[in-house]
Amino acid sequence: MFFCLIIIITFKQNNRCRCDTSIITSNSIASQQYKLAARESRCLLIYMLFYKHYHLINISFLFIFSYIFDKIMYEDVLVMDNFYPDKYQKSIYSINYKKLKKNGIKCILFDLNNTLVSYECDYPDDKLREFIYNLGKDFKIIIVSNSPKNRIRPFKEILNVDASFSSKKPFSKKFKKIMKLYNFKDTEIVMIGDRIITDIYGGNKMNFTTILVNSVSESEPFLNRIVRHFDRSIIKRFNKRGLLIKGEYYE
Repeated sequence: MFFCLIIIITFKQNNRCRCDTSIITSNSIASQQYKLAARESRCLLIYMLFYKHYHLINISFLFIFSYIFDKIMYEDVLVMDNFYPDKYQKSIYSINYKKLKKNGIKCILFDLNNTLVSYECDYPDDKLREFIYNLGKDFKIIIVSNSPKNRIRPFKEILNVDASFSSKKPFSKKFKKIMKLYNFKDTEIVMIGDRIITDIYGGNKMNFTTILVNSVSESEPFLNRIVRHFDRSIIKRFNKRGLLIKGEYYE
């Protein structure tokens, strides 16, 4: 019941914001910015409520979350643009890293699960080790994952890279901490991952270059597949605009 109440209040508040924007200012640009911030924050709230408290929510609540999420995403193309990756590639191995270096990128943030390795993989294979070793000659490599410390540790130690666990992407706290700790500018960082709502949206909020890659494997924990629904909703919206078609890669 608690989550039902939260969802209903959120939905009503979203409608109220749409009505109030015409009163707040007659400037159309300011009005659009206000609506963008309001809808974006509510969209994120709904996602994080489900993501962080799924163990308390009956599976039937997914339909309520999905309906409101889809409605918010559908209403404003400005919101959608915040989820659009700068580049889309097949995998981490098909990215043009020489071009990234030429464009001033100095730090690469990699998501872990289904970006570097599948969920079933507990240790990096030889191909990934060699790849990260060579990449580390030109870039600072950091794994930024929402997974817990015990999941990240083997990759951090074997690949000899820095890592951020329980990062709570797409929230900005860990991203800001990385920028401050390593003294990088936002234009010097690229975020690479397979999830739009965590990796791409999180990176775009920080003004990083963002690269979406296909998931290494379709296999993932059941609850993660449920959360993945939100990514699919966004991709469907892009597909209707002729964008982000699977297999049609771009730089």
